[in-house]
Amino acid sequence: MSPSLNSSRDDPLHSKGANEQAKAMPPTLASTINALSILRIGFGAACLVAPRWTCALCTSLWAQLRAAIIKLTLCTNCCPIVVVSLPIPATSSILARFVGLREIVIGEVLFTAEDKTSPGGGRRELKRALWAGIAVDMLDFGSILYSFATGTMPPMTAAAWGGSAATMVLLARLCMRGL
Repeated sequence: MSPSLNSSRDDPLHSKGANEQAKAMPPTLASTINALSILRIGFGAACLVAPRWTCALCTSLWAQLRAAIIKLTLCTNCCPIVVVSLPIPATSSILARFVGLREIVIGEVLFTAEDKTSPGGGRRELKRALWAGIAVDMLDFGSILYSFATGTMPPMTAAAWGGSAATMVLLARLCMRGL
């Protein structure tokens, strides 16, 4: 017996049947998903245009944010703000451009995934786009962890880039809960 192609029970991404009317997405959820996609597109464009500068700047900003949070949480001056960077030789900047292109594509897919005219309001496609972003960010996190474990990435740089990947996964999961 072959499974039905239109059965909502067989498809974990599709929670509503084809004939059911979808309720409107809350504005905050739509805004969060749009912000997530724009953040991906912006980061990707920056990596594409200026890969060495973007990698150094983003690492430094994440380290400063982490240090500021520690200072606010502990109410002490024990943690100086440290500027760290991920030095990328000019000959290896193509790798950052590859990451930039990937981020642009994932951000664009997420930005255009909602279809208000389709059954379910395009939530299935939004979930697929969010899952694709989660998969990419988890692979990035695994790569960062491996680089840190083998000693090819300094601890502060690994914390900055790993924290960024974990934050993107967390934001995507929060968006998934609302769908």
